[in-house]
Amino acid sequence: MKNTKFILALMIATMIIFQLEAATIASGSDCGDDCSWKLDDKGVLTITGNGDVKNSYTGWRSVYSDIKEVVVEKGITRVGQFAFQNAPNLKKVTLPETLTSLGGDVFNGASNLAIINFPSKLNGAAGWGFCGTNIKEVILPPAAKVIGSGAFDSSSLQKIVLNDGLEEIQYRAFRLTDIEEITIPSTVTKIDSEAFSNCNLKKLVLNPNDNLVINSNAFWEIEGNFTVYCMVDTKICDAKLQSIGLTSLPYPKEPQIERRIYTIEEANQVAGKTNSFKIRYR
Repeated sequence: MKNTKFILALMIATMIIFQLEAATIASGSDCGDDCSWKLDDKGVLTITGNGDVKNSYTGWRSVYSDIKEVVVEKGITRVGQFAFQNAPNLKKVTLPETLTSLGGDVFNGASNLAIINFPSKLNGAAGWGFCGTNIKEVILPPAAKVIGSGAFDSSSLQKIVLNDGLEEIQYRAFRLTDIEEITIPSTVTKIDSEAFSNCNLKKLVLNPNDNLVINSNAFWEIEGNFTVYCMVDTKICDAKLQSIGLTSLPYPKEPQIERRIYTIEEANQVAGKTNSFKIRYR
């Protein structure tokens, strides 16, 4: 009797585990020289192998609407151009630390994409790569050099942290986004035409180098007024802003906090003035 119950319990557990395992509903082995993919019945598309995923690969287009999540595994170094353009139900992407670049338009128009990581070796944000997505916050990795043309154009982006080492912010990179505040690192040498046009920018912090060039239309048609703060001498910033008719203010310094050691008597006097607990001693 006990053996029968044990066998029955084992059978039920096996059935549950089997049901929890995702079944593959589509797959392919031609997305790169040494890359393959599979899509399970939970909507997760996994890319495995080594090297680059081809540009303009269409092997998964027959199941496009079933893709909810993309997982790119360690070994893949690049996801090619147009790979998931306009993927209608894609919500999350996980990229490996081996990834160094993304092709242009890679996620362009994937309007439900809200979660993605940027690996430390990624060389930048691809041109039109995240245009029209639902991504709200981004921290660029240390290796990023360029934010490509239209990279976040018309996306839901509200906050981005730019890395030291970034060199270029290209045409319409942040056009029609909800960014309100941004700090430009000292390594940036170019802010291109319409880079921040038609966005909600309210605060810009500049730390310019000698080679920085700001296009005269870089902040074209921004809604309302915004303030530019300068982390160096304002004359240096103003010279860079002259072509767009703006001036800067000194970057506000953090208040200095006096630090000292108090006697017990002094501490009790402060506590009495602020209604804090007094120190009792024998």
